[in-house]
Amino acid sequence: MRQYLRKLRVAMTAFVVAALFFHVPASSERAEPGTVRILLSWAAVQGRMDVGVYGRYLINDTLSFQQGSKLKVEARPGGLWLYYEGAAVNAGDRIYLKRMSSDEGQENGLRLNDSLNLLEGDLIITASGENLRAVLHIGVEDYLKGLVPYEMSDSFPLEALKAQAVAARSYALSGLRQDRDYDLTDDSNDQVYKGFNAEHRQAHRAVDDTRGLVLTWKEQLINAYYTASNGGQTESARHAWGMDEQPYLNVHDDPYDAENPESLTKSFAIPKTWQADTEVLRKLEERLLGEAKNQLEKRGFQVEPDELRIGEVLAVTAENPKFDEDSRVMTMLRFRLKVHFSGARAAEEEEISLFSVEEDGRDEDAAGQAAQQLVEAELPIFPDMEQLMGLSINIRDNEIVEVKEGKNEYLIVSGRYGHGVGMSQRGAEQMAGKYGKTYQEILSFYYPGTALSRYRTVPETRPHLEASFLTTPGPIPTPTPRPTLVPQNKVPAEGQWEVTVKNIQKNSSLNLRMLPSTSSDILYQLFYGQRLLVLARSEDGWLKVEADGISGYVMESFVERLP
Repeated sequence: MRQYLRKLRVAMTAFVVAALFFHVPASSERAEPGTVRILLSWAAVQGRMDVGVYGRYLINDTLSFQQGSKLKVEARPGGLWLYYEGAAVNAGDRIYLKRMSSDEGQENGLRLNDSLNLLEGDLIITASGENLRAVLHIGVEDYLKGLVPYEMSDSFPLEALKAQAVAARSYALSGLRQDRDYDLTDDSNDQVYKGFNAEHRQAHRAVDDTRGLVLTWKEQLINAYYTASNGGQTESARHAWGMDEQPYLNVHDDPYDAENPESLTKSFAIPKTWQADTEVLRKLEERLLGEAKNQLEKRGFQVEPDELRIGEVLAVTAENPKFDEDSRVMTMLRFRLKVHFSGARAAEEEEISLFSVEEDGRDEDAAGQAAQQLVEAELPIFPDMEQLMGLSINIRDNEIVEVKEGKNEYLIVSGRYGHGVGMSQRGAEQMAGKYGKTYQEILSFYYPGTALSRYRTVPETRPHLEASFLTTPGPIPTPTPRPTLVPQNKVPAEGQWEVTVKNIQKNSSLNLRMLPSTSSDILYQLFYGQRLLVLARSEDGWLKVEADGISGYVMESFVERLP
């Protein structure tokens, strides 16, 4: 054992000395053609990172570890520290894990923080204050295999996944940067990348079947933006972000997104025969009566608030487009109301005679003491009505709000999950699944006027790692790392209960989502056996759960209640 540790320390010393000579400034680290550099936002945890080596890697061109080795990297005053099998070494300000060639069919990548997913590229780790900063250099096709199944579910139709692969490839390659040491982030600020998981066969096939294909406009790569759902109409980049007009990112109706039942919408019902029997309707009534009182006073009536009530809602419409084109992003809700009031007086306190006059909407009851008027009230959708009626879907005020008239009510419906620009993932799902559209037809619909082109890259070459570099002892390789489960120590309160993640494969994971929808953002990955505290049961088979202070939504079908 002592001989083994002495050998490891010698190797570590050589590694530290070599690190002084092999340091490359971050600003000069450029991706090779066909490679993208991804800033891993999730990789650092309190300044410490676990690195599982599941392939052939060389650290700073000096030291290698066997398949299955577990390393720990920590940011401390004075630089980065590397831990392995009880040994610790100051690694300076940078650790560069360079991937070498491996035998065909063998895993060749890294797993960070016990994730099940494989990162198939080079990893550069630096310190950012007390935290770690990790940038992955990865071939674009390998990148897509760790991206497509997280931007669009692996269960989507193959043609929809192919369209997603082409759009994501185009977005990535058009986003290469020379002014910093990374091109894209791994989250929804750019594209969600989580690494390779062999279970996502459908998405991987979509990447392989479209290998190298990108979208171009006048022989230039396009900004192939895409969104979860557009609410029935695509948005332009100019409206969304103030960008220059781009002909292939225009405003046009999208019936496929609108008819997909999985497109996220929210709704609120307005009764035709008014009855303010909820807190929200009482607040709405207060706003509407305030507008009605103002109109009545302009007509010469002096009405006290407690003398005024709403009888019927005759019409509700969404009006006033936010933009000057064919945009269906409306800014106002217009209500046409029949209001009743008693004790009406002229503004000059003179007695007035109320007659039934069809032209101006007045009438009189048999006693001559009560009257009714037709009034219209306009209330702003953003943010007032959107917040009051619970119609908000996005952090931006861009939902498409429409009114659907039923027998006894008006249903206010909001749609659009995301910025709405470019391809709708739910629209693509509907086009491929219900209408049998090909990925070429899907892309042509969402990016009109563009062409499919072949992006030529330099074939990736990886140097071979000589056997002499593989002499450092390491642990026995394991096929899959054991995930670390977050703690759940809270005692269930009244109406709460505990569950455990059960109905998934043991080497798979369950997504904890921000909202009760499969298209919602993923907050965390839960693993088999994870205990969760159920806070509430939501609609459509979802549970709101919590573990270790993280709360979100999971589908009830994937968990089992604990006794």
